[in-house]
Amino acid sequence: MKNNLCAISASITTPITAGATAEMLKPASAAQNDNAADHVQDTIHRLFELSRVAQVSLCDAIAVAERRHDGSRTVQIGFDRSAFPCYRVRTVRNDEIWENTIDAKTGRITGVERVLSFQKLGSEDRTNIKAIKHITQGMSEAVLVAERVVPGMAVGGCLIDDSVTLHFVVLVVSGDRLKQVMLEVDRHATASRNPILEG
Repeated sequence: MKNNLCAISASITTPITAGATAEMLKPASAAQNDNAADHVQDTIHRLFELSRVAQVSLCDAIAVAERRHDGSRTVQIGFDRSAFPCYRVRTVRNDEIWENTIDAKTGRITGVERVLSFQKLGSEDRTNIKAIKHITQGMSEAVLVAERVVPGMAVGGCLIDDSVTLHFVVLVVSGDRLKQVMLEVDRHATASRNPILEG
């Protein structure tokens, strides 16, 4: 079967921008930008900590979250800034959106599940959620490709649709470096599997 993910960059090592690494790989707010350098270093430190102590891979955490809601797909996964190592996973099915926390040592869902409203999300989040409904590739596939491109342990990933290109972005801890791998999704090979959410 043809793989429609094409690795277009395995870019650059630390320091990585706050937008790429901050909670769930979302852009930093204006307040975060005031302390961007400290925030980036703290985030990178937590990613390295997670990679050392996690016994559950990113792919396994994705599988746990997607099994919770049959037919859901992961649009974002990243570390949670709590005291214990865990992943925060955002999954989508039709017009339903959930966030779950997965213990990185046991693989169990922990804490309270968040149910999100599509209409209350920011425009970038809405665009990315719409995009995942029209591609056949999944986050797990992107993570596996990224870990082949850059040997190491994936610690976060998201789908980004900037209206020109559609990419999975995966962060990989490789040795003593943090690398960002961008995997382009071939829009011509996408297939609509679910109706677009109306914004």
